[in-house]
Amino acid sequence: MSAFLDFARDTVLAASESIKGFRLSQKIQDKNYGDLVTAGDLNVEKIIAEAIFKRYPDHGLLSEEGAIANPGAEYEWVLDPIDGTKYYTRGVPLYTISLALRKDNELVLGVVHSPEYNSLFSAEEGEGAYLGKRRITCSDASAEEKMIVCAEIPGIHSHTDIRRRAMDRFQILLDNVLRVRMMGSSALAMCWTAMGGYDAYVNLGSGSKIWDIAAGLVVLKESGAEITGRDGKIIAANPAMHDKLIDLLEI
Repeated sequence: MSAFLDFARDTVLAASESIKGFRLSQKIQDKNYGDLVTAGDLNVEKIIAEAIFKRYPDHGLLSEEGAIANPGAEYEWVLDPIDGTKYYTRGVPLYTISLALRKDNELVLGVVHSPEYNSLFSAEEGEGAYLGKRRITCSDASAEEKMIVCAEIPGIHSHTDIRRRAMDRFQILLDNVLRVRMMGSSALAMCWTAMGGYDAYVNLGSGSKIWDIAAGLVVLKESGAEITGRDGKIIAANPAMHDKLIDLLEI
């Protein structure tokens, strides 16, 4: 484990302590188009940002809640303080803290922690993906009709044509795979796919931002999944099923 990964794991775990348990009574702000921010989001951002700049003052930071520092730095941390804030505010345990590191704009490290399940996913370029200390690999599914797919689709604020095409592809999934599931935390969906809980992760254009997916992409890649990102859509699965899904969904 590199010093960067060791630092990222420790920092995310420390921040998780500040939001454990459901904070249903805290003040909730609506940022825009239904995106929420809570005191939990801001506190996690503060804890992690302070840790980064104490340890690595020349590194950059890009965070969902607005913290930006040292743009153009060789190393840049990408943070989603709480991925799945709507779940967090409603007492549903499907939210995570997601932290990734880019070097020269290439993702090299990702850490995702689920505070309520105490599940720590981590991965570093070329070193494999892990749940805690256990190495994980993606599903070896080989037939569409036996697959459980986790899908994300556009919301009401997406353009009508984007939603319509996404629903056409969603129907294709329903007609060809065993089950389609939806979550609400991109990072957790990706990590559960990386450990084989889902056979594939399919984002049909939900409007995910880089902080939503950065850490999860590293975990997925290091689990052995093949990933294609195109026009805001993402397909991730083992190489054989990845190619079948690309053909099936015409992505």
